[in-house]
Amino acid sequence: MSDARGLGPFTAEDAANANRFSHVTTTAEKLNQDYTDTLNVYYADAQAQLQRWGITSVPDNVAVALTHLSNAYVAAIREQHRAAGITPSTPIVGASHYRGDPQRADSLRSKALEPFESAKKSLEQAVREHDPHRPIGTGEADAAERLQTKIAQLEQRRDLYKAINQIMRKKVSDAQKRTLLQGLGLDETKIPSLFQPDYMGRVGIPAYELTNMGAEIRRLKERLAHTVNMAHVTSSSHPFDGGVVEDNAEDNRVRIIFDSKPDGETITQLKQHGFKWAPSVGAWQRQRSGTHVLRIALDLVGLQPV
Repeated sequence: MSDARGLGPFTAEDAANANRFSHVTTTAEKLNQDYTDTLNVYYADAQAQLQRWGITSVPDNVAVALTHLSNAYVAAIREQHRAAGITPSTPIVGASHYRGDPQRADSLRSKALEPFESAKKSLEQAVREHDPHRPIGTGEADAAERLQTKIAQLEQRRDLYKAINQIMRKKVSDAQKRTLLQGLGLDETKIPSLFQPDYMGRVGIPAYELTNMGAEIRRLKERLAHTVNMAHVTSSSHPFDGGVVEDNAEDNRVRIIFDSKPDGETITQLKQHGFKWAPSVGAWQRQRSGTHVLRIALDLVGLQPV
């Protein structure tokens, strides 16, 4: 993975803008060095996380997120320079004690940082998408594949546990049992614990572990069937008097888009049913986890549920 080294977005004009209303002098080189040092921290952190998961090249979505972070940083610094011009420092204004408009300057600084903070969160999300141990989202492109893998792993472990208990019930010596257990590929350091009786004198893998594992396998198989079924549900649009309900399969979201801001009672109903306001798309939305979410949305706006 590359880093920000060698990139120089700031120019002599940026340095001049920074120096115009500040008693601390900077240069384009200094601005670019600060940029490089800051961005390389995020590059290195993303790289370290990906490498822990065996990923040595930068995925496309992470590369895009890093680019957005870089652009947001540059924009934030330039807005801070602009804010400094609204409230020049005392050494600049001298005895006049002119303070400009501090409130507006603070607002500019705050708003300038919002895209940068959002870009940092987007980068974290982009990196997390490659975590093999992350929770499996129903709408993710590889959800079915990951569910199948997890089911197979649990079934393999369950078969191993059953084989262990079969050995532990054999009418042979403990030494012979240890030899048979080693033949299953068990770590020798973990074998002694299998011979430690529980409060009822039972040895081996507790029955409740097998029961819980079986329940988890059944649950995951139900999720897999649901995920496969949802993959065949296409996007749809449902106009109503005052807006439209969208069932977006690609984004895995059900959205309610109002022509104007809904009243307080409607907003309360939306929140109670799990819908959240998403300014980025101008809609109230909820994860498309099942067809029942679309029925809820249609019911909220007075349409006949499908």
